[in-house]
Amino acid sequence: EENDILLEDILKKDYGDAILTTHSSNDESISSIKQKTQDILNKNTDAVLALPFQKSEKIEMKPSHATSLPNDPLIFPGSFNPPHIGHVSLANAAIKTMERIRHQERQTLLSSPLPTSLPTEIQSSITYHYTKHHPTPSVIFEMSITNADKPSLSVEEVERRCGLFASLANEEEMPMDWGVLFTSAPLFSNKVNVLQKYLPTTFSKWSNEAEESKRKVTFVIGVDTFVRIINPKYYEDSYENMLEDVRDMGRKGVRYIVGGRLEQGKEQGEISKFITGQEELSTLPNDVQDLFILIREEDFRVDISSTELRKQASSSSAMMDE
Repeated sequence: EENDILLEDILKKDYGDAILTTHSSNDESISSIKQKTQDILNKNTDAVLALPFQKSEKIEMKPSHATSLPNDPLIFPGSFNPPHIGHVSLANAAIKTMERIRHQERQTLLSSPLPTSLPTEIQSSITYHYTKHHPTPSVIFEMSITNADKPSLSVEEVERRCGLFASLANEEEMPMDWGVLFTSAPLFSNKVNVLQKYLPTTFSKWSNEAEESKRKVTFVIGVDTFVRIINPKYYEDSYENMLEDVRDMGRKGVRYIVGGRLEQGKEQGEISKFITGQEELSTLPNDVQDLFILIREEDFRVDISSTELRKQASSSSAMMDE
């Protein structure tokens, strides 16, 4: 029984091999992004996973035959209009952060003595597993096509944004293992409910008390989103309600990696500063602070936004029209 418990723990901490790898495929039978997106709008499904694949010299995006997520993924939610180098840089910084976290977890586990009753070969397998098995975290860019306050995105718009990811992948160094997940989950609580359906079974027992608080999914967010998550304004102006909701997400296995941004000086001559969220984080109880990992400025800083890129694109288009 003791061996079974230990081996079960190994399986649950096995981050698994990357499964969102760039595919090489000419399978024309795969449904189009538009067809799959329509399934979400028709409420036939709540998530569609699109994966990059190599076609000739270019990367294109196609929906996978089935939506299935890897263990312990990084989920990067956003509207991605458009996706840009800032998103890629934040995703890569989050990967490095998660790799450090996983390394610390391995060191902690390896520093604990194994039961002497375990056969030598099992002890050797455990040691090898945690010292040699270092898969790169998978990044899933998640985009809700439905919105609580706005009309849903059209299938044509979803296809366009998915194509922008392909264009970006042809120009920038994307994470080693990535995909784009379209959902009908505009709120974080909705996202959690959807994601649990597609995580591997060892990571989806979110209601099991024995599984509480173990990390199962990590959201990659910007500092402005972090500030909103901990703002009592969104919890009926109740600080206690906010803490309870954030703790409840933590009990379900949710963690957050937070990327900062540059804040321009409001007055002329005022020096701009990089906001990491540390000031806001320090006001929270320790157990809530533990749910958030702030990326240091030296690890991530790209001073560009989707809004700025859209303005640049509009300006370029206007110049071409003249």
